[in-house]
Amino acid sequence: MNKTAKRILSFALFCVSAASTVFVLGAVPHLDEGDVPPIAFSDVPGDAWYCSYVEQALSLGLMNGTSANRFEPDAPMTRGMVATVIYRLANSPPVMIRATPFTDVSTEDWYYDAVVWAFDDGVVTGMGDGRFAPEQLISREQMAVMMYRYAQFAGYDVSVSSLFTLSGFIDADNVSEFAGASMSWANSNNVITGKPGGFLDPKGSAARAEFAAVLIRLMELNE
Repeated sequence: MNKTAKRILSFALFCVSAASTVFVLGAVPHLDEGDVPPIAFSDVPGDAWYCSYVEQALSLGLMNGTSANRFEPDAPMTRGMVATVIYRLANSPPVMIRATPFTDVSTEDWYYDAVVWAFDDGVVTGMGDGRFAPEQLISREQMAVMMYRYAQFAGYDVSVSSLFTLSGFIDADNVSEFAGASMSWANSNNVITGKPGGFLDPKGSAARAEFAAVLIRLMELNE
């Protein structure tokens, strides 16, 4: 096991054992071989179900805190934010500056590179009317679609058993047609799970902690 893997494992174990104070690795572009000082996030309890996921997303440089000591796990993700994190997951490849494929994305926007790259590689297609809607809160089914398309881009196995169905969820019929295959893949692989009461909540927004969990679960599929 290399040093990076050992460090992530040790943080995850610490997260489970810490009950009152939790320390997570600060946002850095990539982990190096030296010691990186931890940063305290006052709103990530050590016994929270998402603690380990948040730590890993932070330590790998895929997500950042919202301030020096806060992560805001319940804050919603926007479409631009999700595209940016997926772009980081792809190691932020260089993007040729050009006219953007969307009317609401310009070269001055902080998410420009991520959105253009994601469009060029088929990870996003926009809203169908020339817009990407980067500031719009992302729904769980839209998140599933982006993750599914990234998995295809990255060469993951995205096959789903013909016997698998979402019918066990009370609101399975609320999944949009465009997201059906993506949501089935995400749920069958435990990337996106249901909510208490038997709901899938495809139209609901995705919180930061929830997205961190989805992100790490996606990465684990390729291990």
